[in-house]
This record gives sequence, structure tokens and C-alpha cells, in this order.
Amino acid sequence: MPTSTVVKHPLVRLARIAVETYVREHRVLTPPYPLDPDQRQACGVFVSIVKDDTLRGSVGTLTPVQANLATEVIHNAIAAAVRDPRFSPVHPPELTDLHYVIDIINELEPLPTLAQQDPQQHGLVVRTPHQIGVVLPSVTGIDSASAQLALALRKAQLNEQHDYKLWRFCVQRLS
Repeated sequence: MPTSTVVKHPLVRLARIAVETYVREHRVLTPPYPLDPDQRQACGVFVSIVKDDTLRGSVGTLTPVQANLATEVIHNAIAAAVRDPRFSPVHPPELTDLHYVIDIINELEPLPTLAQQDPQQHGLVVRTPHQIGVVLPSVTGIDSASAQLALALRKAQLNEQHDYKLWRFCVQRLS
């Protein structure tokens, strides 16, 4: 019987190395140069860390903050590991049990009506001038646009009575 080989995307490997370096050495990794052409672009990216099929941390940017995608992944991976306020910081003994998912964010587009939203295909952003809630596409347990909206509102600490605007986005998911 043939065996399958799992080949991880270079950005997923970069996220893992960045977290391991930071957790073990308290040092921010420098991106490897020269960068691959697809890592030179600047764009928003979310890095999610999973342990035993449970979210362990997730931090991201909708628009680029760093000069390139590689640096964005490094900074967001470290933030997901040690600065996500929902979780305690990652400790060295658990590093081998972590899995990484990278979501490269495509351009946001206004969402005039929730009826046009597919939570499996599109992420959702709820925004007021002072608050924002972001939900990535294909979140386990979110099977309707209204459930995705409810989660985004909760993340933004808003309710349906607030005046907010909606955007949606697609991602390129790497794991």
C-alpha cells in the first residue's frame, strides 16, 4: 500500500520556526532571503495555531502591517503563540504538538446584504468606527451567515442594534 507524504507550504514552516525560535530563545526570526516571489508581496494574513484539534491561538491582519508576506507571517505567528488574550502563552513542551494554518487575506469587499454571504467561502468583517470583529471562513460550528454574523458581532463586542458595516473576503488557506 503506498504511503502519502505531507508537504508543508514554506509559509507554514516559517510560522512554525518563528514560534519555536521565539518561545525557546525570545528572539524574532528574520525572514530567509532571498524571498520566494509569492512571499515578497504585502498583504494581510492570519496565523492560527491548533493543538489536539482545538484552537490554541489566532492573530492576524486584514491589511499588511509588515513590508512583505514572510515578515507578516512571522509577526502574526508569534502573536498567535504568545499574545492572543484568549489563551495562555505557548510553552516549549507543547511546541511539537502544534499545527499551523495560514490564511492569506484577499481584498475586502463591501457586503450589502447578509443573504450574499457564504460562511464556508468568505470571511466576515463587522466594523464600526471604533470596533471590529473578524471571522475567518470555514469555522467549525459556523454553518450559516447569521451564525457567522453573531460571532463577528460578539468578537467586536457589538449587538445587532449597533450601527455597523459588513465586509467579506476570501482567503488562500495553507496548512
